[in-house]
Amino acid sequence: MPKPLPEKCRLCAKLLATEAKQRHGDEGDSCWDSRVCPNRRSYARHRDRRNQQRNQKRWAQQGRIAVQLTDQPLDADAIADLRSHSGIKQIQFETELPDAGYSAVLQVYRRAVDAPLVAISGEVWRGRQKEADIAPIACVTLTPRQVEIYVERLLKKLGELYGIRKFAALEELAPQSCPVQMR
Repeated sequence: MPKPLPEKCRLCAKLLATEAKQRHGDEGDSCWDSRVCPNRRSYARHRDRRNQQRNQKRWAQQGRIAVQLTDQPLDADAIADLRSHSGIKQIQFETELPDAGYSAVLQVYRRAVDAPLVAISGEVWRGRQKEADIAPIACVTLTPRQVEIYVERLLKKLGELYGIRKFAALEELAPQSCPVQMR
């Protein structure tokens, strides 16, 4: 079983690359290793998506069916990969994918998972097109219950405007990248 990712690396992955190099490079704590850190940061940011892809590939090799809807046509490599798996039949049909509708991403700014929130913001998406930004709000002086009420009211407003009932994803970001000026 592989070693878990160190907490310091997980937190570093939230930073912009320039901030990470500055904080952990020669000017910082000298932890930055240009041979290891870019890959480790990428792994931390994209771990869930890569695990899903790995599971789908394993299911396909075991003969299970893994279906993934996409609005993009398959390229020649993807079709060849599908055909190379024994026991899998290719079914080709044309269909119009349903309208993707709107989705929202909640962005939270904090140092660690168990640390208090510094700020909250978000984005509204329609498919792959960003439709709106949710203005950031500072949470330093708010109680946890006030933050909870704010998120509930935000979802209610998103429901009225876009038909969104829940957030599609939660994105955790470093407090240094927060657009709200802390006083």
